Formats: sequence, C-alpha cells, structure tokens
Amino acid sequence: MLKNYFKIAIAVLKRRKFFTFISLFGISFTLTILIVLTAFIDKVIGDNYPDKKRDRSLYITRIQESGDNNMMSSTLSYYFLSHYTSMMKTPVKVAISSMFKGTNTYVNNKKIAVNFKYTNADYWDVLDYDFTEGKPFNKQQVSNADRVAIISEDMKRQYFGDVTQVVGKYIEADNVNYRVIGVVKNVPVTNYMLYSDIYLPYTVSKEDYKSKGYLGGYLGILLANSPGDVPKMKAEYENIIKRVPVERKEFKHLYSHANTFFRSYVDTGNEEHSGVFIVVTAISIFVFIFTLLPTLNLVNINITRIMERLVRNWRTEGFWCLVKNIGLPVYCRKPDTYFIGRLNWDCSIADCAFCDQ
Repeated sequence: MLKNYFKIAIAVLKRRKFFTFISLFGISFTLTILIVLTAFIDKVIGDNYPDKKRDRSLYITRIQESGDNNMMSSTLSYYFLSHYTSMMKTPVKVAISSMFKGTNTYVNNKKIAVNFKYTNADYWDVLDYDFTEGKPFNKQQVSNADRVAIISEDMKRQYFGDVTQVVGKYIEADNVNYRVIGVVKNVPVTNYMLYSDIYLPYTVSKEDYKSKGYLGGYLGILLANSPGDVPKMKAEYENIIKRVPVERKEFKHLYSHANTFFRSYVDTGNEEHSGVFIVVTAISIFVFIFTLLPTLNLVNINITRIMERLVRNWRTEGFWCLVKNIGLPVYCRKPDTYFIGRLNWDCSIADCAFCDQ
C-alpha cells in the first residue's frame, strides 16, 4: 500500500513540474535557512568554550551615565572594575579583560592581521582555555609588566608556520615584541567578549590603565563559588553601583549591571532598550517571513489547481462542485446553451452564489 501511495505522489508531482519545483524549492530553502539559524544560535549561545563555568558567572560589559538631555554608554575602565569589584565578598575570582583590538604585523614581507587583548592574571582562573603548549602568565609577571604573550592556534600557524613548538619564540604586535609562553585553542570571533589572537598582560598596555575615569575598554566576569550564589552576587553588585557617584554634574543617573552571558551578549548599550526583546523580536519576524513564503506559495498553487478544475468542468454538462476553501456549492448547467447561465457562472466564481438556469 505504501508503494502505491508513493507512486501516486510521484505521479502528482510530475503532473505540473514547474509548480512542483517552485513548491519543493520554497520548502527546502525555508528549512535550510531555519537549520542554519538554529545552528548559529546554538553555536553562539550554547558553546561554553572557554567559559565553562558560565552557570556560576556574571558578566559586566557596560556602564551608562545619563542626564536630562544627554547619555553616555561604554565599556568600563580597568580602575572601575578592579576598584568596585574588590569591595564584593561573594565572587571568588574576578576576570578583567579588554575588548580585542586590531593591528597589522609583517612576516617575510607578508601582512598578517592580528587581534590582541589585555587581561589580568585571574582571567585564566575564571576561564578554562585549552592550552596546547605552555601555560598562562601569573600575577608576578603581570605585576612586573613582563612582555609575555599567549597566542591562539591560528596565530601560531599564520605567524610561525607549521612548527611543533613556539614557546620561547617572539611575536610582534602593535610594534612591540612579546615572548610566547602559551598556545590556546581558537575562540570563534562570534564570542566577541572572549575572542582574540594574542592575550597580553594589562600592565603592558600603552593606554593608562590607572586612570580613574569610569569609561574604558574593559569588561569583567564575576565568578561565584556555586550557581546558588549567583543571585546574591548580582544583588551585591547592584547595591554597590547604587552608591557610586556620577562622574560629572551634567549626569544624574549611573547604570551598570552584572548579567548572564546571553543578556550581556545582546546588550544594546542603552538602558531604555532591552537587547533580549530586540533580538527575540527580530528572530521571530525573520522566522515568520521565511515560513510565510512557502505557505503562500502552496496556497497559490492550490488555488491555481482549483481554478483549472472549475474551468474544465465549466465546459462539460451540468455539475455540482464544492469550493472547499469557501464552503459553498456552485451549480452551473450547460453555459453554452444559456447566455444568462454564462453570466451567472462568472458571478458564481466571484461571489460564490448559485448559478440559476
């Protein structure tokens, strides 16, 4: 029986090949888009490398100061993160790192694009990077402002070629030579908060990390002792922020939040607009459009086939036909015999009324 059903389905598909192609292409294209979108979201949100302790972590990515007619929002300064998070008792570790920056370097007259970022020593305790060579830099090396670097596998291959060991060799970034002390597995660029090609101690930065301004290029990750301490850690940070004074008199309010990974990832940089709402709305509209197109296509094909059958039956003897989509019967008797029947037939298709004799 299933074999017969399959043969009938193939015969129906072959009847109108062009319509069949459009229908199958629309459905296949929609499914492909949805699968790719789902895989992308799963990769970005579901991939927990290198922050494998995500269930115990909160992310501080932004500070905003606002007044009556002005607003300023940015990532935070190293001073702000280190100073105010040091007042907290719940976090067991605080990772501080800058956003990645781009520069160019040259190897054998070949230009290589390099992204680098600065971190503190606790960054390597909070996050679980997989080292294929060497080890992370420690607090002593950070305090001494040693010019050491940890590079990704991609950077190792681009800069040094196919060599086995690169620990102890030197790599140039931003016109400064750094000694490589470790190699880690790649982090995808979609994880922009943790991605980089080269990781350096924050004390070797050319910018003044000791500046007491609130705005800067850094973000922080708070690590709790257990997932149950995360709400307590969040509340503690919110209470500290409430007591932080604004930088200038023109501002009246200061906002900064310790959020989960997803909320931090989609943060819009504006306190009045929720990044979660915008992202969910955008994805919903996108999915609706791509599912609506094949639906309209199938409806159009079905209507076309219904009209073809009506026109074919119109040329035969009297008949009863049921327009299922409308739910009303349409009757016409020998339209070639009665001219008035032709007019009523046309009206029946447009108005779904009964054709009179």
